Amino acid sequence: MRGLLAGAVIAVLGFAGRDLRGAALGAPDVAPKGIVSLELAGTPEKAQRMLDLWAAGGKLNAARDSIGWDFGFIVLYGLTLLLWVWWARGRFSGRCWRRLGCAAIALVVAAGAADVAENVMLYGVFDDPTVAGTAWARRFAITKFGLIGAAVAYVLAVPIRLGLRRIRGTGQHP
Repeated sequence: MRGLLAGAVIAVLGFAGRDLRGAALGAPDVAPKGIVSLELAGTPEKAQRMLDLWAAGGKLNAARDSIGWDFGFIVLYGLTLLLWVWWARGRFSGRCWRRLGCAAIALVVAAGAADVAENVMLYGVFDDPTVAGTAWARRFAITKFGLIGAAVAYVLAVPIRLGLRRIRGTGQHP
């Protein structure tokens, strides 16, 4: 459990660092969420406005660098979430829940792959923000967020089920 908590702390710190780097790229009207706004731009016009803004402010290289840093963050959040899913899977005794745990592990791996594909598309957007590049980056980003959300939901099912068992007074293993 200590390892899981340490991993969670490291992931949160990594996320905060990534968020702080991305916040420096933020602009209320064009890119309120920094690089995440570019991930979700979806159209060449929106992407080009962000790139122009960052170029004018001397932040274009910082924006490109933040994508490079994201590869390390993928490993960090991926391993941490895998550990948490593995932990949650071990807390369930039912076959159905354990199979869902296997599926949640696959979701985390797929989320990491979608994040890598998104980053590759974003590098292309920096060179030429095409319809295909921005649209695919958005698709991969939305897929990544959805898969991570589903895996986190599986992990959160453990304390929810334990809480429900305690309320009912059964105290049984989830």
